[in-house]
Amino acid sequence: QAPWDEMAALFIGGSTEYKESPAVESLCAYAKSRGLWVHMGRVNSRRRIKIAQRFGVDSYDGTGCNVAPDLNIPKMQRFERELEAQPELKL
Repeated sequence: QAPWDEMAALFIGGSTEYKESPAVESLCAYAKSRGLWVHMGRVNSRRRIKIAQRFGVDSYDGTGCNVAPDLNIPKMQRFERELEAQPELKL
């Protein structure tokens, strides 16, 4: 049982399989319903940004921006702009 009443934020880490799972999506929704900040680690691609956005995270980071930041930060910003401009259709 997570100590929800003692938490100020939820950090999402772990394996790729876990971080992209329906269980984590549910955890994010529950944390947001409690007013918690949700952060996801190891977000280094357009695909992962899209997942983080779909899960409703408030922030994310990735080591890619520490390695060659002059290349990777603009690339991540471009991914964010592309995703914002491309609405997701709900089926």
